[in-house]
Amino acid sequence: MKLRLIMLTLMTFGLFAVGCADTEDCSAEQNCKRNAKGEPQCMAGFQWEDPMDVDNLNCVANDKTHSQGNPNPGNPEQPAPDPGNNDGCPPNSHLQGDSCYCDEGFVLNADQTGCVEGEPGDDANCPPNSHFENDGCYCDEGYSVNADGTACVAECESDTDCSNGQICENNSCREPRCTEGSCGEGMVCDIDSGFCIQDIGSLPPQPNLACNVLPAENCAPEDFSCIPDWQCNGSDCNDLVAFDPREGNHYWDYEINGEGSSQYRSFIRGDVRNLIRYSSAWVRCMTDGQWSFGNSAALALGDMSEANGDIPGTREGSPGHPPGTHVDGADMDIGYYQTQYNDNRLRSICDHHTGGQDQYHCVNPPTNLDVWRTALVLAKMHDNPNLRVIGVDGQAGLLIESAIAQMCNAGWISGGACTNAKITWEVTDGGAGWYRFHHHHFHISVSRSNSFGLTMANQGCLSPTCSYDFREDPRHLLYPMLRTRLH
Repeated sequence: MKLRLIMLTLMTFGLFAVGCADTEDCSAEQNCKRNAKGEPQCMAGFQWEDPMDVDNLNCVANDKTHSQGNPNPGNPEQPAPDPGNNDGCPPNSHLQGDSCYCDEGFVLNADQTGCVEGEPGDDANCPPNSHFENDGCYCDEGYSVNADGTACVAECESDTDCSNGQICENNSCREPRCTEGSCGEGMVCDIDSGFCIQDIGSLPPQPNLACNVLPAENCAPEDFSCIPDWQCNGSDCNDLVAFDPREGNHYWDYEINGEGSSQYRSFIRGDVRNLIRYSSAWVRCMTDGQWSFGNSAALALGDMSEANGDIPGTREGSPGHPPGTHVDGADMDIGYYQTQYNDNRLRSICDHHTGGQDQYHCVNPPTNLDVWRTALVLAKMHDNPNLRVIGVDGQAGLLIESAIAQMCNAGWISGGACTNAKITWEVTDGGAGWYRFHHHHFHISVSRSNSFGLTMANQGCLSPTCSYDFREDPRHLLYPMLRTRLH
């Protein structure tokens, strides 16, 4: 699997971001804040007091007595740039925001520490085992970026380099390739990928159909003996609330996209919160002890809104979603139920690369999707008639549609999911906003309880106004572990 590699844009090439440290004492008193990736950075108008010390997160007002950055912070053998030169940037570069960028006509050297003469597209300016393609350096086939994002390395050279019974294939550790008959119950071997995938040609064992639904106030989040009703009658139904508690009956609002324990990206309307608790509890009740496939882990919740209704990331100056989405607590990103990991964090369920480049959507059928549990949770979300739309990846949508149809025919589920499904996807880019960025999560949007007159157009779009513009989509900056390169 290809990952990100430090590089660039076509015209100006980012050299380094100053003040990268992993300590926890970044605070407003120090004029320090964390960006959308959780990395400490100085506030506007300030710079690092000592860029040579990665543990010093004190920021001081900009002036010519402090250097603006250091291509290798914390390494005394790599001195900080002359503070009187280009605002502290190395020769042939300039300061832009918190980073140094190469001037026009110059590109990063192979060590990522300086700017040398050259034009974009020269493989010689890419690190070993990588090549230039379109607008950045990409790792060659069989190599992936290291943890620092500075070089392309082979994860393994032989099976002995891998652990937990994995084998080395194309310089990457992975589970041994399956064979016909080697997969467990409900799974079949996908010969092309070598992974066991779910068999959607026949129903799994019948789930528990006698689950107990109680009014939400009578079914605590930590109570696994009941299902809290989705009906919302409290004062917070149309108000923004923090998703608390963060763990409950088969759901998990984990820290994502740099929010840390502040939970600032996890504010949602009360009625949407109730629907998530209701749907996840249904999956737990119906499948625990009944279905042996999948990881049986909790539903993992991603970005919602900020406390004031803004798009997550707005407070840091980096809204992480397209305009008109994730506002006022109506929308939520949620991880698919999966088969290859111990939890269901937002991560890719499929191959999403072509020619070494991230396509931001599944290019082949998913190999890491628990189709049946995902189909079940999406079906139960339809029990709220105010559900506006659920968007999934195009390759996943075809499988989920089949699974829901089979469960409806078997009488396991009923209602809106069987008669008026609001699950949508795009297998080609039709401009509705679903084609890209849904290979690692599905997106749910719920209208307010007093909203009427929705049209078929805005029911099927990412934004209720159907004004999605790919050029304004910042989601390639989210979920950095899924990117091919670092912008």
